[in-house]
Amino acid sequence: MGVTAISAEARAMIGKQATPQTCEVTTTAIRRFAQAVGDANPVYVDESHAAKSKWGGIIAPPTFFFTLGYYADAPGVQLREDGRSVGGALDVPLPVSRTVGGASAIEFGVPARPGDVITVNKRIADVHSKEGKSGLLYFTVVETSFTNQKGELVARETASFIER
Repeated sequence: MGVTAISAEARAMIGKQATPQTCEVTTTAIRRFAQAVGDANPVYVDESHAAKSKWGGIIAPPTFFFTLGYYADAPGVQLREDGRSVGGALDVPLPVSRTVGGASAIEFGVPARPGDVITVNKRIADVHSKEGKSGLLYFTVVETSFTNQKGELVARETASFIER
């Protein structure tokens, strides 16, 4: 089976951006995330300790931004069998029914702090196909940037999703 070209409609999605979303970072959210991932670093939960650190106050763990990337909950009727949402602004029209996460590259910037308002920007960076051992695979690459209210980069993730 030869590689099927990506449709013009799917190719037109490259560069498309979702509507930016904002989330406020709270001390409670930072504490809960640190507890959930089992990170007992006091700079995440102890104000007096954090005040004496190089950060001068509480900061979020580096991967806290992951919790901000899923800002829109989709009702169950809008989810595919594999759990991926359908009909969103970045739903690339591909002839697929299953998605798994592939590679992810992360660039870290300044740490998130309580009171920060983080803007989440998602865009389709690439869509391509490739013949795999078990058939045709489609790849959607999504770049998500997280910036604070000062415009400083908190993190940028480039994630590949493998679909068939």
